[in-house]
Amino acid sequence: MLSASAYICHVRLRLSHILIRITAAVLTCCTVLSCADDSAVMEELDWAEAVMEEHPDSALALLDTLDRSRLTTREARARHALLYSQALDKNYIELTTDSVISPAVKYYKKHGSPDYRLKTQYYLGCIFNNAGDRERAMEHYVEAEKYVDRATDWQAIGRLYSAKRTIYFDIYDFEKSYRDALLSAEYYSKSGDIPLMVKAMTNAAYCAYFLDNYRTADSLLNEVRDKYWDTASISNKSTYFSSSLYLAVKTDSSAVKGILNEYLQTVTEPEEIDWSAVANIYRMSGNLDSALWALEHYPLAYPDYETEPQYLLLSSLIYEELGQFDKAYASLKKYSDIVGDEDIDKFEADTKFIEERYRHESEAIRHHNTVILIISGSVIALLLAAIILSNLRNKAKIAEITIAHERQEAEKKQQYLEDINTRLTEEKDALTDMLSKVSIPEEARRSVNDMLTTVTRILSAKASGSDSEVIDQVTHKMEQLTEDRNQFVLSVMLSYATAHPEFTTTLKARGLSEWETGYCCLYAMGLRGKDIGNLIGGGSHAHHNRASAIRAKLGLTEHDTTLGRWLIRLANETDHHGQNRAM
Repeated sequence: MLSASAYICHVRLRLSHILIRITAAVLTCCTVLSCADDSAVMEELDWAEAVMEEHPDSALALLDTLDRSRLTTREARARHALLYSQALDKNYIELTTDSVISPAVKYYKKHGSPDYRLKTQYYLGCIFNNAGDRERAMEHYVEAEKYVDRATDWQAIGRLYSAKRTIYFDIYDFEKSYRDALLSAEYYSKSGDIPLMVKAMTNAAYCAYFLDNYRTADSLLNEVRDKYWDTASISNKSTYFSSSLYLAVKTDSSAVKGILNEYLQTVTEPEEIDWSAVANIYRMSGNLDSALWALEHYPLAYPDYETEPQYLLLSSLIYEELGQFDKAYASLKKYSDIVGDEDIDKFEADTKFIEERYRHESEAIRHHNTVILIISGSVIALLLAAIILSNLRNKAKIAEITIAHERQEAEKKQQYLEDINTRLTEEKDALTDMLSKVSIPEEARRSVNDMLTTVTRILSAKASGSDSEVIDQVTHKMEQLTEDRNQFVLSVMLSYATAHPEFTTTLKARGLSEWETGYCCLYAMGLRGKDIGNLIGGGSHAHHNRASAIRAKLGLTEHDTTLGRWLIRLANETDHHGQNRAM
C-alpha cells in the first residue's frame, strides 16, 4: 500500500494531466472557433461590399453594428476601415480626419490588390478634400492613379478621375479638368454605369466650353441627347440643359429661349434645376423680373445659398440692374468677404477716393437718400474697380500674346532668311557651274554674269544690318532678281535664235511663247532640269509645272522621252537641216 504522502502526490499528478488535457482541448476549440469566426467576418464584409453601390445605407448599418472585437487580423481590420469610410462617403457623411481609414492606409500600403490600394488612396484623398486641403487630396489622388493600369474596378477609377476633374476645375485648370472628365466617362462606360458616364460627358462639355472649344462641347452634348437621353436621370438632363444654355449664348443666341423653355418643362423638380444659369440667362436677355424669380428659387438647390459666391455675385448684378443698390451692395459685400482674395484688396484700395467723395456729398446733402447714395457709390466703385482690374489682366494677357507673336515672327524671319540663303547658294553654284561648263552665246553669258552678281549681292546683304533691314533689302532684291530671271530667259532665247533660228522657229510654231522658247533653249544648251529650276527660281514644283505645260504644247505624253533629250534631238535635227539648206 502507498503511504499517505505518496498517495497525495499520485493524485496531484493525475489531476495535472487532466488539467493539461482540458486546457489543450479548450485551446483547440478556441482556435477552430476563431478561424470559423474570421471566415464569417470576411463573408459579412463581402456582403457589405456587394451591396455598397445599390444600398449604401444597408452596408453602413452592417459595418456600424459589427463587433470590432471580431476583427482579429490586420487584413480584416483594414478591409473594414476601407469599407466603413466608403459607406460614410456614399451616405454623404463627410470625414475630415483619417482616424477611421488609418488601418486600411497602413495595411494596403504594402499589401492587398490594386483595387483596394487604389480605393484606399482615393477615399483618403476625399477626406482631405472634405477638410479643405486640396493639395494633399490631389497627392493621394495621384498616388491612387498609380494602380489604374492594374485595377479592374472601373467604377472606382471613374470616381477617381471625377474627383481630380473637380479640383482642377475649381483652380481653373480647364484643360486638365477636361482630360480627366473624358477619362472618367471612359471608365464609367466600361463599368456599365451609364448615368455616371453621361454626367461625366456633360462635365467634359462644360470644361470644353470654358476652353472656348465650342465644337467639342456641342459634339458631346449632341451625343448625350442622341444616344442616352431616354435613360438619362433628371440630374443629368439638368446638367445637359445648363451646359447647352451657356453654349448657345456663345454660338447661337437665337436658340437660347427655346432651350430655356424646354429646360423648365423637362426638369420639373425645382431642386434639380441650375437656377444660377436660368437667372443669368434671364438677366442677359433683359428679363429682370424673371431673373429675380429664378434667383429666389436658388435656395431650393443650394440650402447654403448665402455662402455661395456664385449666388451672391449674380444677385448683386440683378439687383444693380433693377436699381436696388442697397441689396446689390449687400450681396457684393458678402461676395467680397467670402472670396477675400488679393484682387479684392487691391481694387478696394484703388477706390478709396471714390468712397470718400460720396461720403462728403452725403454730408453736404443731408437728405434721407444719403444712405442710398453711399451704397450706390460703393457699388459703382467696386464695379469700376472690377472693370479696371479686368482691363489690366486683359492688357497683361495681350502683352504676353504680343511677345509670343513677335517671337514667332522673329523665328519666321530667321527661317525666311535661311531658306533664301540656301536657295541663293544653290543658284550661285548653278550659275558658276553653267559659266564653266556650258557653251552659250556671249549675250546669254553676259546675262548669266549679271544674275550671278545680283545673287552674290543678296547673299552679302544678309551678313549685316538688323533683321528688318535685311528682310527689306532681300525682299527688294529678290523682286529685282525675279525680273532679271525673266529678262535672262528672253535674252537666252534671242541669243540662241541668232545661232539656231530654225530651232526657235519650230518651237514657236508649236505654240510656245518667247519665254517658254527661251526656257527650252536652256535645255538645248545642255542644262539639266534641276539646274534650270535653281536658275529660274520657284522650286522643283514650279519647274515641274512649267515643264508639263511645255510638254503638252509639244504633244509629248508621259510615255515619251524626257523633255531635255527631246529638245536636244530637235536642236540637232534643225541644225542639220539648216546646214543642208545652206549647201
